[in-house]
Amino acid sequence: GQNHVALSFDSYTIHQAIRAETAPIPALLRKLQSEPILSLGRKDTGVDFHRHDENWIAQVSGRKVWFLAPPEQNMQQFRGQEPCSFKKQSKMIPSSCTVHPGEVLYLPSEWHHATCNLDDFTVGVGGRGETTLVHEACGLCALDDLLAALTVARADDRDVFDRPALHVCAAAGCVDGAALLLSQSAFAASIDARADYLGNGEQAIHVAAKNGHIKMVDMLVDR
Repeated sequence: GQNHVALSFDSYTIHQAIRAETAPIPALLRKLQSEPILSLGRKDTGVDFHRHDENWIAQVSGRKVWFLAPPEQNMQQFRGQEPCSFKKQSKMIPSSCTVHPGEVLYLPSEWHHATCNLDDFTVGVGGRGETTLVHEACGLCALDDLLAALTVARADDRDVFDRPALHVCAAAGCVDGAALLLSQSAFAASIDARADYLGNGEQAIHVAAKNGHIKMVDMLVDR
C-alpha cells in the first residue's frame, strides 16, 4: 500500500556488500544479526506499532521518526492507525526520536515501536536477534571469520531462531562457507538431519532453493 515501507529480513547479499564498503559493525551490535534487516521507504510511509526481538537499525539515507514505548505499556489503542499520524499525537506516545543518516538506533527486546519516513527516499540496514560467531560469519560470507569461529563452535549451536549455521550459509548463498562447514565432520552430519528451521523442518537445500541460490543448491546436491 501507499503508506507502507518495504522490509526484508533475509537481505544477506546486501549486507555483504555494505560490509565491504563500511567500517566494522560495533561489537555490541555484531551479535544481533540472526536476521539482517533492510528497510526502504518514501516520504510519509511507515510501519505501525509492533514489537519483537532486540534489534538495531543504521540510517543510510533520509530521516526516520521512531515512536517508542516500553514493553509494559499498553499500545493497543494505536494499532491500525497510519504510522505518520503519530507525529500529531506525540504527547500521547511515551517517547519519540528522529534518526538521521549515519546514526544508529538500538531497540531492546519487546519494545513497542512504529516509524515514519520524513524524506523522499529513506534506507536503513540493521539486524535482529542474537547470533553466534559462526552464524554471523556465514551471513556475511566472511571466510576468515568463519575459520576462526570454527575453532570454538559446536555443531549443534543454533541462533535465536533455532537455525544451524549451515542453514544461514544456505540462506546467504555462501557456497565457500557451506563447503567449509561440511569439511568439518561434526557439521557435515547436519546436512542429512531434518534440522528444525523455524519449526518447519527445512533442510539447508530447501533454504538455498527458496532464496534462489542455484550454485548452493548444486553444491548441496553433489554432497
